[in-house]
Amino acid sequence: GGDERGGRDERGRRDERGRAEGGGGEREERGQCLGPTDDGSSRPLDITSAFPDGLNFFGTTYRELFLNTNGNITFNATVRAYTPRPFPVAAQPMIAPYWADVDTRGTACVGSCVGDCLASCANPADNAVWYDLSPGRAVFTWDNVGYYSCSDDRRMSFQLILTSAPGCGTGMSESDFSVEMRFNRCEWETGDASGGSGGFG
Repeated sequence: GGDERGGRDERGRRDERGRAEGGGGEREERGQCLGPTDDGSSRPLDITSAFPDGLNFFGTTYRELFLNTNGNITFNATVRAYTPRPFPVAAQPMIAPYWADVDTRGTACVGSCVGDCLASCANPADNAVWYDLSPGRAVFTWDNVGYYSCSDDRRMSFQLILTSAPGCGTGMSESDFSVEMRFNRCEWETGDASGGSGGFG
């Protein structure tokens, strides 16, 4: 987490406040990425390498999750919805640092994977969604992402970090965890299909 001494984010950059710099860093430090997409997702990600006992989320233990382009992770299935709904979304357990209409196809508007977007990752310099698993920790990074439709004149950079925290919940479970959300570059709020214009709406 970000302490007062400053910290290093999972993308390899550092600042004096310990907050995510969002962008840059060596490519091999970013983990795996989703290919260019609008509303795409990963296949089910097995998280037991990071959390052997799974993650206890509101009384249910999960051992896999889905990374969705539109600013969230989910536990039961992928979510392609690009306009956020009020929480709680009872049928779909979700953690959403910034649920909005992310579009990583760039101005060329090339490619749009829907199923397993991990298969089409070309290791881009930016405008991509990444994840990295390490013992006791999972980091999901939306790096300088654009918005629908194929717009990148405004960008967003944010992270979701899950960290093992055994026994911190009311049930004192080995699969308890903490949630951290980091925001760095916040330039748009709404995609065109959600009633936005130029990133706002």
